[in-house]
Amino acid sequence: MKLTKEVWAFIVFNNVMATIFSYTSIFVNLFIWGNGHNLEGVTVYNLISYIALFLSYMIGSRYLHTYSGKFVMTLSAVFTVATFVLLFYDNTQNQGLMIPGVATMSGMTSGLFWAGNNSALYFFLKPEDYTNYYSMNTMISQTVTILVPLLSSAIVYLVSYRYSFLFMLMLVVVAFVFARKLPDYAATEPLFRDFRIKTVFTKPGTKWLVPITLSSGTYAQFQNFFSMIYIFSISNNVVFVALMNVGFTIMMLFGLFIYKRTGWNDLYWLMIGIGLLLVSYSVAFTHQTFLVIFLLLLMKMGNLFFNVSNGKQTYRIQVQDEPVMRIKIGMWLEVPLVIARSSVLLIVLILFHYHLNPMVVLIPLSTIAIFAIPALQKKAVEKINSHVATEFTE
Repeated sequence: MKLTKEVWAFIVFNNVMATIFSYTSIFVNLFIWGNGHNLEGVTVYNLISYIALFLSYMIGSRYLHTYSGKFVMTLSAVFTVATFVLLFYDNTQNQGLMIPGVATMSGMTSGLFWAGNNSALYFFLKPEDYTNYYSMNTMISQTVTILVPLLSSAIVYLVSYRYSFLFMLMLVVVAFVFARKLPDYAATEPLFRDFRIKTVFTKPGTKWLVPITLSSGTYAQFQNFFSMIYIFSISNNVVFVALMNVGFTIMMLFGLFIYKRTGWNDLYWLMIGIGLLLVSYSVAFTHQTFLVIFLLLLMKMGNLFFNVSNGKQTYRIQVQDEPVMRIKIGMWLEVPLVIARSSVLLIVLILFHYHLNPMVVLIPLSTIAIFAIPALQKKAVEKINSHVATEFTE
């Protein structure tokens, strides 16, 4: 597999950061949950983190032109250090400050990383590198999603959370080493120039991406957040939580294998995905541990089939424009995404405050979003097809 040293550095950096993100999404949330904050603390942490992600994504996008993608990626590693230093020196007497501080640093890490990472696909990687890059990166990332929960849980279980935070800091050193090997790729023009909606969403069907992203964000946030919460509610044992996440990954890989082997039409997979998701929502009405685990696994499988069948349509809508415009569209789509994510979490906080079950509101909301996504995509594709037909007749 022929890849340049710069591409290999990019792959290694990506997967070191993926390791850190995998750890953070599971064990930092579990750490907060286990410190007595439960649902409210975890919700506040995620809410602040997503807002910080949005702001830092915009800042990082600006720096892509004024500095470089290499600078943005390195800056994300700096905020990673800040995240785990705060966690390492956590003082139980200052828990009210710890959650916002860690959430802000963690969100800044993610936003800067994704701003630099997404731009690299257009300004750094060459078309002939795409196939080899994606195959190698996918293979490593799948290994990461299985090994990281197991290794991290072993460290936490055998020693303590503090030593796992220290281990993550050591990984950041590796990230810094490979960040230095990245090329100084940069945006060819300021990304906030001509950034109005009318000048960005010019291709047919692209304006439909806004409600599609709003629906997708609502549905995805509900799926990810509550699958995590239900795992924590069963047990906050780190080994159990790790094994559940590994089980999710294996289940999704198995589902992807089935999807590729059958060659069925995407419409069938969409219907199967929706069916599995709706069945899995009955998790809200049972307290039997084994049934909860089974329904959560169904939820992940349904999520995979639903996303795979829809992903091609969304890609077709986004891929019409030149690289700079695609990045600008992505920047705009961060707005409905953060609105959707924040809305779900705010609903959780408000209903939790009044001692009400958030699922009563969020299950119907997520169900509406599930059916809205393919309907909105159909509208966008119709616009594209209509435009193509008009050009052909002319």
